[in-house]
Amino acid sequence: MPENIVSRKKLTIRLRQSVYSRLSDHAKLRHVKLTSEVTKAVEVYLEHLQRENDSVYQSPLEQRMQKLENRLAALMAKLVRVCGQALWFSTLPYTKGGLPNRPLSQEAFQILWNNSRQFAAEWLKKAKLDEVSKQEQES
Repeated sequence: MPENIVSRKKLTIRLRQSVYSRLSDHAKLRHVKLTSEVTKAVEVYLEHLQRENDSVYQSPLEQRMQKLENRLAALMAKLVRVCGQALWFSTLPYTKGGLPNRPLSQEAFQILWNNSRQFAAEWLKKAKLDEVSKQEQES
């Protein structure tokens, strides 16, 4: 069968008078046969049903993907914070005059820990600002 010939099936239906009148009016406005207008209406309806079914299926997937994206972003933020703290602690001997000769007290360690967290937070803020400025430059 050639490509341009489409197999069709005949179907008899009953329509309310108001629906028939609307279809007839649309057909006259478009200068097409009533049967063509009915065929188009059925095709549009079926496409709408398919989109509706797809959206019902995709909605839970989209929610799961958004949840996954949020978790990944939170994990990345924690990773950047940990890297910032590790960087701060690794440079500590060079910035504070060497390694300590005796164990740090809990209070002294807590001060260093808080300083490292503050450094990591500032580092993370700067990374976000750099990312925003890159996106603005690209737009």
